[in-house]
Amino acid sequence: RESVIAMGFPADDVSRAVEAVGRRGLDAVMQFLLTGDAPRKSTAPPKISTSKMVAPRPKPEKKRPAPKAAQSSQKQERPSKKTKKETPPEKPRDAYSLFVLANRAQVMQEQPAATFSELDKKLKASWAKLPQRDRSKWDQASKQEEDRYNAAIGASSGGKAWKGDG
Repeated sequence: RESVIAMGFPADDVSRAVEAVGRRGLDAVMQFLLTGDAPRKSTAPPKISTSKMVAPRPKPEKKRPAPKAAQSSQKQERPSKKTKKETPPEKPRDAYSLFVLANRAQVMQEQPAATFSELDKKLKASWAKLPQRDRSKWDQASKQEEDRYNAAIGASSGGKAWKGDG
């Protein structure tokens, strides 16, 4: 009975519903309150329309206990339990990866309907045709990436320098 009253139904209506349905349970009381008639003896669960349902009341906030007077007036700072993990620097890319990164958008504009594998084949072919003087530009950019990575790893604690793929 108290649980139904807590749902927002008036106490008089709940008492009337309990008298009407007898000891058939909470479902029968709810059906009586929502529809206005006593439930029939059937095995099917009652259909409750959501338009007549009342929203539950919010739970009251729990009060925190007052701080003990025996504790010192100065707050002691505790070290934080969680330490932020350092993210390792991004590994350096090789010359081909830098070339692909720079030229993929251009190839996609030339062939907008091409699949990923077709784009990859086109980029591989253009890398293979690339003269050595143009490749050296990408090799230097790759070397700069390795130097940046090694400097970042050297600055972090206990890191190993990048040795490359060779």
